[in-house]
Amino acid sequence: MKKKTKVAAGAKGVSEQQGQKFLQEAFAHQQRMVMDQIVLAEKSITHQGKRGDVCEKHFIGALRQYMPKRYAVDSAIVIDSTGGTSDQMDIVIYDPQYTPTLLDQHDHKYVTAEAVYAVLEVKPTVNKTYLDYAAGKAESVRRLHRTSIPIPHAGGT
Repeated sequence: MKKKTKVAAGAKGVSEQQGQKFLQEAFAHQQRMVMDQIVLAEKSITHQGKRGDVCEKHFIGALRQYMPKRYAVDSAIVIDSTGGTSDQMDIVIYDPQYTPTLLDQHDHKYVTAEAVYAVLEVKPTVNKTYLDYAAGKAESVRRLHRTSIPIPHAGGT
């Protein structure tokens, strides 16, 4: 006589029976949640600047949720050792471990050029105008001066 095994229902059952499908569906739902937040902002906030700020915060929150804790994600201006600054960046992914932010005031901060791993621009759609605009903003970061010194760590320098 064959013993019946109880199959779990819901997410547990899908994860046990079809793990890859479970992950795909879970992340698709997560993506839809972020998209719903952005659509809500687009449909309910009348001030364009404030709407942009809210959408940026939704993206920042989603990135922070999945980025390793060693990295920071914020809206910021990138600054170099000569005092040169970038345009305001919607999203900056940077290393806060060795390089603190500077002159922080509420939601305004400077991140040193040496600490920056990536910058992102948040826009409601993708088109040539926005791509050209984002490219110009990224260029304002690339042109900044960077310094370098050896950093000691457990594996050497």
